[in-house]
Amino acid sequence: MPLLPRLAYCRFPDAARERHRDFIISFREPGGGFCGRASVGDLYYTRFALRALELLAEAKELAVSRDFLLAENLPCANVIDAFCLLDCCSLLIEKNACALEDFSEKISLAKQVLLKYVAASGGFAASPGGEASIYQTFLGALAVGILTDFQNCNESLTQALTPEKIAELLRERSCPGGGFVDHAGFPEGQTNPTAAAVALANLVGDETMRNRFFRETEDFLLSGQEKSGGWKSGSGATEADLLSTFAALTALAICLRVSRARLADAARFVRGCVLAGGGFAAAPGEPAGDAEYAYYGLAAAALLANEIHRR
Repeated sequence: MPLLPRLAYCRFPDAARERHRDFIISFREPGGGFCGRASVGDLYYTRFALRALELLAEAKELAVSRDFLLAENLPCANVIDAFCLLDCCSLLIEKNACALEDFSEKISLAKQVLLKYVAASGGFAASPGGEASIYQTFLGALAVGILTDFQNCNESLTQALTPEKIAELLRERSCPGGGFVDHAGFPEGQTNPTAAAVALANLVGDETMRNRFFRETEDFLLSGQEKSGGWKSGSGATEADLLSTFAALTALAICLRVSRARLADAARFVRGCVLAGGGFAAAPGEPAGDAEYAYYGLAAAALLANEIHRR
């Protein structure tokens, strides 16, 4: 199964790297989970924090979250939770912070949760029995990939992600002017569903399917880069944001077209989101951030550094 682009460690000066590390760790709770700006520790923020620490080459910090992930009362209620749980388990196993056997019950729990959200037409839904969502299906495909690596998947999950079903879902959510929407009814393509569609085609599709959808989306993504260097979530947004910028750059990298973007402008936008005390804001000028946006900023910086260095 083709993977998303593998990001290298972020090569920041030591002082900057330490500020980003300390900022992320400031959101860690005593039990080892990570919280958002106004939440208790959960799988969503813990996954972003651990992946951000990985980008900073802070592998020693990952094992601290082991007990949080193994807690009996850890909520895992939907596709997002199931993916985040599996991705955290996968990361800790990869870094030799835990063994596969340690997470056997949690892996089974995530699999059972995913089965509840399989859509009748294929893909995954945001609610049991609901219609398929590109975003939920993208996360579901990543989760199924992890289960397959663990040799712990089943046919019901793999059958939800056949190339034929995913191609039909993408056709239904494509827009005449380019791009994709997560649910039918939106008149214009949006950046983040389009990026998820590209990643989904890359994960599930064959070469013909990938090439087709890549061609249909690259011009839409390239045309969305603002004068600021970033990307907006859609035409209705007032300004570019870091999430949409990271998503667009990742999708263009998957399409092997990121070199066509204005990379220096994009790098300037990402730098503008850096917070003085570490971490990244959602957009330049905003005063606060969290572990989620720290990941977006670090990952975008790593992707841009890789591409600019390659030139």
